[in-house]
Amino acid sequence: MRHLIAILLFFSSFVLWSCPSVSGSGTSLTYDSQELYAPKRHDVIAGGGEDLSTCYDLPGSGWVAYSPDFELDFEQLKPVRELEMRVDSDCDSVLLVNGPAGNWFHDDDSNGSLDPKIRFTNAPNGIYDIWIGTYDGEYCDAVLTLETF
Repeated sequence: MRHLIAILLFFSSFVLWSCPSVSGSGTSLTYDSQELYAPKRHDVIAGGGEDLSTCYDLPGSGWVAYSPDFELDFEQLKPVRELEMRVDSDCDSVLLVNGPAGNWFHDDDSNGSLDPKIRFTNAPNGIYDIWIGTYDGEYCDAVLTLETF
């Protein structure tokens, strides 16, 4: 019985360790909703070694890095605007976001042509951890665009 418990603990540790973590740091971005009324684009290599399908508490599927690619410090000004994050890439990319309240968001193809897009209505102030991954585990060039509407 002890042997079985040890195996289960080892497996649980492995699964948790192999999932994306907000404790890592990405490229720091700071924008308010007025600044993002004009789109801001950031180059990134999409992909990573963490398989979302093995992460029981995260939405979606695809492969992302352990640490976020970007950390957006966002401030909502008046008038309140929607915050959109979208990816244009050379492959089938995915977008994973951990919002200021700790909620996870995932998208695969909402931006068309196998690219993701997430739009936050009345986006709250705070840190958004952003991962740009790929659906099939490959790596490719991509651009993250941040914009408010």
